[in-house]
Amino acid sequence: MAVKPAQLAIKQILAWADAHAKRYHRWPPSNTSTVPGKAGRAGMTWRKIDDALNFGMRGLPGGSSLAKLLAQERDKRPYFYLIPLTNDQILELADRHHRRTGTWPNRDSGVVVGAPDRSWSAINARLRTYGHEHGRRFSLASLLAETNRKRNPANPPPLTIAQILQWADAHYAHTGEWPQRKKSGPVRNAAGESWPTIDSYLRNGTRKLPAIGGLAALLDKYRNIRNKASAPPVTIEHILDWADAHHRRTGNWPTAQSGTVHGVPNENWLSINGALHFGRRGLRTRISLAQCLVQYRGKRDLRNPPRLTAKQILGWADAFYKRSGDWPARHSGRLEEDPQEKWSTIHAALTNGTRGLRGRSSLVKLLSKHRKTLYRRKGLPLKRSQILDWAAAHHELTGKLPNKKSGHVRDIPGETWAAIDASLRVGSRTLPSGSSLAELLKRHYTPAYQGVGQRLTTEKILKWADDFRRRLGRWPTKKSAFVDPSRGEKWSTIDLALREGHRGLTAGSSLHKLLRENRSNP
Repeated sequence: MAVKPAQLAIKQILAWADAHAKRYHRWPPSNTSTVPGKAGRAGMTWRKIDDALNFGMRGLPGGSSLAKLLAQERDKRPYFYLIPLTNDQILELADRHHRRTGTWPNRDSGVVVGAPDRSWSAINARLRTYGHEHGRRFSLASLLAETNRKRNPANPPPLTIAQILQWADAHYAHTGEWPQRKKSGPVRNAAGESWPTIDSYLRNGTRKLPAIGGLAALLDKYRNIRNKASAPPVTIEHILDWADAHHRRTGNWPTAQSGTVHGVPNENWLSINGALHFGRRGLRTRISLAQCLVQYRGKRDLRNPPRLTAKQILGWADAFYKRSGDWPARHSGRLEEDPQEKWSTIHAALTNGTRGLRGRSSLVKLLSKHRKTLYRRKGLPLKRSQILDWAAAHHELTGKLPNKKSGHVRDIPGETWAAIDASLRVGSRTLPSGSSLAELLKRHYTPAYQGVGQRLTTEKILKWADDFRRRLGRWPTKKSAFVDPSRGEKWSTIDLALREGHRGLTAGSSLHKLLRENRSNP
């Protein structure tokens, strides 16, 4: 059994039309678009409503249409009944559109806000067909362009050489570079203009400009900015002289990214590299700037570096150790013996087996194998408490806290204060990074006892020895532990200070020798 269609009422249709106008800012058309709300979800369309009004179906009287109903009840007039707008009215609506959206309307801008019966496409069509009140036929774009609101892209205004040069000067003042066809983009403070299009105008002679060969030719002629297509010939000797001057001035050989050639107007290393690579400007080499410097100036070829040997690396490491008191690591930077070499690249060659090396090694492994006595502690884990203990012993013996220039750590073969400082800085050997030896001691070191590291004199040492003999009945030796438990000084430390000349004492003596010389029966 067929389901009988729901009955319609004029009041309901008008309510749906009002909802459509509120949502879409226009009255509904008599096509297949869906009615908003539940009715639309149930399959109701404006085409069905228009047919029902026309043929008298679903409880409607017939003989009407959707357009007639809206014209009668909502004063919505069909397109052919609309009163034509004047150019002032169109411009007022365009200004309102621009204030609301920030852009000028075109024929695809949809319904005119504030006039739901009209659309910008209809306004554009009427202007093109009938013109405005003066009878002149044109378009919405040309009307906006004529009133200086928006430039018509189909008919841009003419340009002059003076205007383009003014824009080019402003571009140079703002960026420090002259405009280029491919990379400069839009013209600053000139809406709708761009340097690529200006270049095409100058090539083709459009917009009342002369055809002078493009933007580069214009700047070459009027601003003496040389066009690379007309650059003068250059020789290898010229390039090498400029490269030598660059090396003397900066300490580095130039690359294609080194910018302008110092002291040579209108030359830059990028264009020189291109001339070498493509054989331009009288060159027939077909090589790059880097290859030219490798061939004629002995610059290192990064793609084919020289071979290395373990003996050569160990020689450099020995020189580093002699100079700094520490062994190199892969973070130790460039070599003084060969500034083109870096310890990081040497480590990589040892690891990867390049540059004539066998591989599966490292800088640490090489030094550990061939410099065992001096390097045996290199890379072993460290603890901050251990460093503080060593610092306390150093302080007690010398009267000073250690720093990175204090040399070797006493009684710890292969360990240096410089290596400890480096490990604290970079975070190696299980230590956290971002610190230093000085910072560690400042924050965490506390003297073991009051008076640690004070100056010593022979009179003070002899007095402590006399007190020791009265208490214990014998003279102290370097193995006698503390001078006095309440004082904290150790006889072993005093003996070392006498032997090595620390804390104000003269070197060359000892505790036994001092007592033998100053006490009759030590």
